[in-house]
Amino acid sequence: MPWAPPVAVVAASNRWLLGFSIATLLVVVGAAAARRGTRAARERAGRGGPAPRGWRRRSGALVAIGPAIGLIVAPDFEAVMLVAALGAVALAVFGLVSERQESPQRPTLVAVSIAAAAAVAAGARFGPTGVVAIDVLAAWAFIVLVTEAANGLGNSDGLACAIGLAAAFGLFAWAAFGSEDTVASVAAGLGGACFAFLAFNSRPASLFIGRSGRLAIGYTLAVGALAARPAADPSGPGGQLIVPVILLGLLLLDAVMVVVGRLRRRRSLMTSRSDHLVHRLIASGWSRAEASAVLVVAQVVLSVVAVLVGRSVLPVWLGTAVAGVCLGVLAVASSRERVDRRDPIRLPGGVRLGLLLVCLAIAAAVLPVALVAPDAADLMNRGREAATRGLSAARDGDAILASGSFRRAALTFERAGDKLDSPLTSGGLAVPGLASNMRAARELAHIGTDLARAGEEVTTAVKPEALEIIGGRVPLDEVRRITPKLEAGSQALSQALVRIRAVDDPYLIGPVRDAIDKVTRQLAHADAEARRGVAAAKLGPAILGGEGTRHYLLVVQNNAESRATGGFVGSYGLMTAQDGKVSVGELQRTAVWNNALVSAGQPPGNAPPDYHARYDQFGPSRTLQNVNLSPDFPSVAQMLMSLSPGVGLGSVDGVMAVDPFGLAALLELTGPVDVAGWPTQIDSSNAVDVTLNEAYKFFERTPERAEFLGDVAQVVVDEATSGGLGRPAQVARVLGGAAHEGHLILSFARPAEQQLAVELGVAGRVAPVRSDALAVTTSNSGANKIDYYLQRNVNYRVQLDPAAGGRRAFASGRLTLQLDNEAPDQGLPQIVIGPYIPGLYQAGENRAYLSVYSSLALQAGTLDGGPLSVTPGRERGRNVYSFVTNIPARSTQMLSADFSGPVRLERGGWYDLDVGRQPTVRPDRLGVSVEVPEGWRIAEAPGLHRESPRRVSVAGTQVEPRRVRVRVEPAASSPLDLWDRLQDG
Repeated sequence: MPWAPPVAVVAASNRWLLGFSIATLLVVVGAAAARRGTRAARERAGRGGPAPRGWRRRSGALVAIGPAIGLIVAPDFEAVMLVAALGAVALAVFGLVSERQESPQRPTLVAVSIAAAAAVAAGARFGPTGVVAIDVLAAWAFIVLVTEAANGLGNSDGLACAIGLAAAFGLFAWAAFGSEDTVASVAAGLGGACFAFLAFNSRPASLFIGRSGRLAIGYTLAVGALAARPAADPSGPGGQLIVPVILLGLLLLDAVMVVVGRLRRRRSLMTSRSDHLVHRLIASGWSRAEASAVLVVAQVVLSVVAVLVGRSVLPVWLGTAVAGVCLGVLAVASSRERVDRRDPIRLPGGVRLGLLLVCLAIAAAVLPVALVAPDAADLMNRGREAATRGLSAARDGDAILASGSFRRAALTFERAGDKLDSPLTSGGLAVPGLASNMRAARELAHIGTDLARAGEEVTTAVKPEALEIIGGRVPLDEVRRITPKLEAGSQALSQALVRIRAVDDPYLIGPVRDAIDKVTRQLAHADAEARRGVAAAKLGPAILGGEGTRHYLLVVQNNAESRATGGFVGSYGLMTAQDGKVSVGELQRTAVWNNALVSAGQPPGNAPPDYHARYDQFGPSRTLQNVNLSPDFPSVAQMLMSLSPGVGLGSVDGVMAVDPFGLAALLELTGPVDVAGWPTQIDSSNAVDVTLNEAYKFFERTPERAEFLGDVAQVVVDEATSGGLGRPAQVARVLGGAAHEGHLILSFARPAEQQLAVELGVAGRVAPVRSDALAVTTSNSGANKIDYYLQRNVNYRVQLDPAAGGRRAFASGRLTLQLDNEAPDQGLPQIVIGPYIPGLYQAGENRAYLSVYSSLALQAGTLDGGPLSVTPGRERGRNVYSFVTNIPARSTQMLSADFSGPVRLERGGWYDLDVGRQPTVRPDRLGVSVEVPEGWRIAEAPGLHRESPRRVSVAGTQVEPRRVRVRVEPAASSPLDLWDRLQDG
């Protein structure tokens, strides 16, 4: 698959090339004119005219054109880079004016300091170090040191331009790969200017870079390095702190050696001396050309290392080590000979005293924190445990225990916050590293206090006994009363989640970072849960008829005769909701629906186009049994709602589907029931076996009771809508579990209510494909109840071949589906084992309409080793392949199918496989394995068994839809994937 760069990348690269080219051209033209002017001045001097006065040095101001051009072609004017470009021009002008002065060091330092302050005011920061004041001061010092060091490079032929070009290349690559267009544009402009001027400044130089050019180069690089942002570094903190230092380490080393050397010898920092790196190397025996070449090569190495670290291709520690070795070698090599004959002296007493006071201040700041930290950590753990008990009690409906637990949690968190907020510990906020952890711990304590108080308010306001469902009536007035409290609690959770996510500091120690991550995950889960609860509380009154009577279609599915949504619809009825009271009319048999549609002239149903394309051949608009051949219940519900008027039910507001497992969940709430004609009570433990198996044997001689499931459903729903279901927490736990397993499905006509059903996971929706998807459905086409004996074993093995960069992959999947029909061929009623149509199939034979859904394309397949003939189609964004198969009694059939095609990987290289689940009597046995080729590895696979670095798997019983997630990454770097890794960061 050929790689095509995104349009945005192409546009940006065009701007960068344009900026580089224009800057190069303008500097070449300007430098050529300056050289002609110099020659003309020399000729006039030779004829007795005035001698040239600094034209060769002042021409270096042309370099400032580069950053300005880069800013002009940039997509926007970021404040920091605007200051970088304008500051470079201003310093170049200053250099022109001060070039003739004998000793301009003091004015130069003042000018550079002012320019550095402007950059800091525009937002340039060093770090973060964890202390804002240090970030600001360090940024100012960084800019001043780098700019002054660049100015100290002197007029060695080509040195300043070559170092500027190498550093600008590093800054450009770092920013460009990170899509920081403005920084990259300015760096490209500076690189073009240095490249062009180097043609006139290389040995033998016809023009000199001068103070104006050196200041422009140093200032642009310093501000640009602080403006660029490294990619997130998974190996540890410090990338944003270290990468600028690596990139400009050569200039920083020069500045440090000059400052320290002069201070040790009581030399003035305001005078010019030959004590910079290039002078030290020359003093050590190198020629000027050799010394310049060594420094340029060192800068190239540092630029490459900075780019690799800045884009997280190299870990911070390794990049720091490489840069440290490079700079260390330079420092040793340049210190072999003394450049100042004055002997160094001890640090003045005032300096030593100052250092001692700084150490004492740090100790005084750290010691109280060290004393308080254990107590605060213990209090926060106790507060978390109390809050957890409160949350668990609230979910169980124990408001008294929940309120008390939240109150204790709030008091405990508040005590921890008081200890951390003490004035004695505030000094820790001035210590880098410690300050980050102090702020994080304080925020955790404050968030814990706020959430515990919000939890106490909600649980105090909510009275579970007042929300009990009695006589089929939901107390809507009570729901409306507590909704504002629920909403306030949800807002508190959302705000806490925002606050905790804002605690993103690279210097958090392990325990604090772990606590932040754990709380973030818990808050994210609780926030989503609370938002769904608030939405349910807001929409619930309307759904339950609080704003006008609502009518819903209730359909009862029989899983013993399977359909894609569970089982065929054997009974239906009309549910009415009025002012919170739910009632169900008499359930009717399927034949009543079908006959009504025939009498009405078989009106066409309304459903999505892909539903009609696949299932109109089975007559869903006239046959209720075939409406739910689609696994997407919203499509099925839309069809049912459109047909309801034709069967005399009128317009309905939604559809509810329930099967024997869902009835068993209702029985868990109502208790056992008596059903006419059945000898014993039916409860949650026997409802499934009675309705799907035992009833057919019991009523073998009374065919009119064949649909005994409808009778049980009638009694159960009548009991549920007339008796008591208990407290909301219990109702939600029991019915929610059944709904998530597909045994209780809801669909609504109104979009907001349907969206709520989707968010609650009770809509039975086939969700859009994220990366890859697989599902298998079997629908009984033998009109018997033999699916009670069917066991499906689904095994899917997928081979991922990721493309470079990890944003896409080619997937090859092998599906092995084993269908075990454990039904006997005799001894059971004909309605159970058939044959319904003699001659078409035998007793005990399972005749199934089998469909395989995949986002990939079917390449080949076999059925019991023979050829496989399928009917292809499309549904819900997936390919679907269907065929009819017969599985004899007490036999096994094996389907093998190969699929392949491209899949999308989420950012970070995540592959998602969504495995759909059909609610069958016997849950599927599911096995999934994912494998990647050599050169790649599976970095993460939550909940999966790791068989090797390249293969993971999972196996078990599937009771809900399952998502398999793995993250893939290159096993080792190679030139082929380096470019993509630089882009991805």
